[in-house]
Amino acid sequence: MPYTFEAVVDLDRPQVPSVWQTLALSGDSGAHQVRIRTVKGGAPVSLAGASIYLYANRQDGATVLIPGSVNGEWAEAVLTTPCLEIPGTLTLTMLIMGPDQGCISAARMHLLVRPPYDRNAPLLDPADSLPSISELLYEITRINEARTGAARAAETAEALGEALRAAENLRVQAEQARISAESERTVQESARAEAENERTLAETARVTAEKTRKSQETARQNAEDVRSQAETARVAAESDRASAEQRRNAAENARVTAETGRQTAETARETAESVRNQAENDRTAREAERMATDLVLEQRETARNQAEAARIEAEQVRESDEAARTEAESARNAAEQARVDAESARNAAEQARVDAERSRIAAEQVRVDAENARNAAELARREAETERTRKAAAWDAHEAARLETDGQIADAEQAR
Repeated sequence: MPYTFEAVVDLDRPQVPSVWQTLALSGDSGAHQVRIRTVKGGAPVSLAGASIYLYANRQDGATVLIPGSVNGEWAEAVLTTPCLEIPGTLTLTMLIMGPDQGCISAARMHLLVRPPYDRNAPLLDPADSLPSISELLYEITRINEARTGAARAAETAEALGEALRAAENLRVQAEQARISAESERTVQESARAEAENERTLAETARVTAEKTRKSQETARQNAEDVRSQAETARVAAESDRASAEQRRNAAENARVTAETGRQTAETARETAESVRNQAENDRTAREAERMATDLVLEQRETARNQAEAARIEAEQVRESDEAARTEAESARNAAEQARVDAESARNAAEQARVDAERSRIAAEQVRVDAENARNAAELARREAETERTRKAAAWDAHEAARLETDGQIADAEQAR
């Protein structure tokens, strides 16, 4: 089974080359495997249709291209013999290319390649530095003890590696939970802002409705004043019409009286004319009587003319009173129409006030609903903030555990 080098590349975090101070021997084949897992925000990046290339840059400047493969969420490649032919530093660069040949991810690592040990080389010991048998046995015992300690350290390192991977998984889960909580907080913050906007709109609508109600109340009061004024004018016009009617009746009575006097005077004139004619026939005999009769006739004619003048004056008075009555009737009709218009305006203003009151009540209800929604959004935001804080604390604890595990692994690696 090849020794595996694994690395996780997070596209949301700055990357640095990964370095393994691990030895490799020239001539090895299939002894080392490189695996890269790419995530974004803690979530694995799909490698469907991706192409894997591992470039091995040797100490002599030559580069060996090794095609890799995709195994689930991992990109894998196994080092071949040409990669390890030249002793020295071996720089490995893995590129993960998408279906459109765009680079999805990249990682770099370093190995130290040493030449193999030559067992047939001559052994030189000019200073008698080779140990004795007892020293060799002691060294063998110490090497065995060191091997046992290294095995235990390897087991400890393996357990710490498992703990590190578990801590990394917990960190990824905590990061995902944090991102989810942050998204939920953003959504709830947007809902709260929207509820606040709806509350502001409802408050504006309520204020507008209140202003409209006050304006319509003022219009209703004005219409009521106009109606009162029109009613007063109608009463005054009705009083004027009654007075004019009385004056017209009086003038009519005067005209009838004058007409009676005129008819009486006319009858008297006709009678006097008959007497005058008779007196004319007997003029010679009754000259004195004629003169007296003429005087009577003149007096009666004067009375008739005066009665005619009185009749004409009464007729003029009657016509003037009739005109005044007509004008008063028109004023009364206008006042009645103004009263009807004022009553209609008052009814319309009252209806508008009722509508404005209903709009205000509806706006108040909308404002209350918006306030409740804002309070609910605020409560949800606080809960999400509390949850995010709790998950952030858990993530910090996991990160501390991971760092502690890294330190333990480094100590075990150094001890090994």
